[in-house]
Amino acid sequence: MNFSTWSVSVTFSDSFDEGANGIIVRNGHKLPKRIDVGSSVKPKLLEVVSAGVFPQDMFHADPVTELLPSSGTTGGVSKLFPVTEEDKNLRFLIWSMSRPVLNKYLPGLEQGKCTFFYFALPGWKTKGGVLRQSAVTSFVLSRNFRQRPFDPTYRLTSPDEVILSQNHEESTYCHLLCALLQREEVLRLGDIYASGLVRAIQNLIDWWPEICEDVAKGTLSESKVHNSTAVREAVPPYLRADPELAEFIRQECSKKSWGGIIRRLWPNCKVVDTLGRDVLGLELVVSLEQLPAVATGE
Repeated sequence: MNFSTWSVSVTFSDSFDEGANGIIVRNGHKLPKRIDVGSSVKPKLLEVVSAGVFPQDMFHADPVTELLPSSGTTGGVSKLFPVTEEDKNLRFLIWSMSRPVLNKYLPGLEQGKCTFFYFALPGWKTKGGVLRQSAVTSFVLSRNFRQRPFDPTYRLTSPDEVILSQNHEESTYCHLLCALLQREEVLRLGDIYASGLVRAIQNLIDWWPEICEDVAKGTLSESKVHNSTAVREAVPPYLRADPELAEFIRQECSKKSWGGIIRRLWPNCKVVDTLGRDVLGLELVVSLEQLPAVATGE
């Protein structure tokens, strides 16, 4: 952690005159002022990371259960954010509320399925024993996600075991295989970040011969998926031998141009669901597919 960059934004009351404590007031309006608090907070933060000590008056009235790194900053250094169980429950509530809003503007999503290229990255513990992991990993490993109630607008093409697999390549391979076997049902496809979706398509470019073989035979490649017993046991119910579909995928993936590959392989897809922080990746997907893009955080 780079403590020298920790800062907060505060807005003071109107009682502060222009220039008081460095606060700038223009035309009667208050302006937020970034104040460096690294020197005063650094000792407590070191306690959090190194010793696992969480001063209750510093962060929250509830115990901090884990630390989530930011996806990145302008300085290229990730920040760590303390999380409590209440935070996790609130995140799940917000996540659940996004789907009715999406269904309002894209009706009929309950008639199909979703493909999301999610997987759980291995986390690790700080010296003080506090778990540090990505926000996506924290979410999919949470009780709220694993015990989520049935929602017809959020029926996934892959079993949860594929999402919970900590092997990125095996998880992505199974996501692609299951999604292609249910290609007519996929109405929504995405990843947290557009770069992840672009990476999944790149994997398809590399793996389509093996995927076609599995589709034709109704098998799960042992060379591609061999580390997780749970995944190998969970995926077979989703498989079927479909030589005709395998030939179709082979023909599409053999074409010189991969432009519009999502619409070609998943013809009923209505929307690309991904965050556009990596704008180039998002623009690439949307321009080639001519599909609307949304960001529900799912």
